[in-house]
Amino acid sequence: MLAADCGPFDELSVEGVLELLPSLSTFPPSTSKRSRSKRAGRSRGTARILGWLLSFPGDGWQERWIVSGADSSLDWIDVVTAGYGCVEASRRSVTTDGLGCLLLARVVRPSYEFLQCYRTSGLYRHAKREFGADLFSSSGRLAWPGE
Repeated sequence: MLAADCGPFDELSVEGVLELLPSLSTFPPSTSKRSRSKRAGRSRGTARILGWLLSFPGDGWQERWIVSGADSSLDWIDVVTAGYGCVEASRRSVTTDGLGCLLLARVVRPSYEFLQCYRTSGLYRHAKREFGADLFSSSGRLAWPGE
């Protein structure tokens, strides 16, 4: 895999990725019990996904992401959530929140195919906030010239 195909944090350890999360502008602050609970959930979800990705061969997170098949469907989310907690909706929510963190932190770089099947307005809204509205405007002009 070309280095350009990997995110800037491809070689971080699980612990390194978890330490990176609070730097996201969209990561909840630790100012209240509720926001601390959300932080903990997002960190748990991120750690679950990274633990699962470690079961696949690869030199970094991006290679494991591709080898695992995570970049081409969402079926893997049910595999990752199995065995955690007793309420399926809660398990899935924690895992998808962790996935959002991995994408926003650029630990893995999803394909366009993945983004088409992972339709969530929350990711778009958070990415716009994380990367800046100017970047979204310029990338939109590049993708759809003349509009």
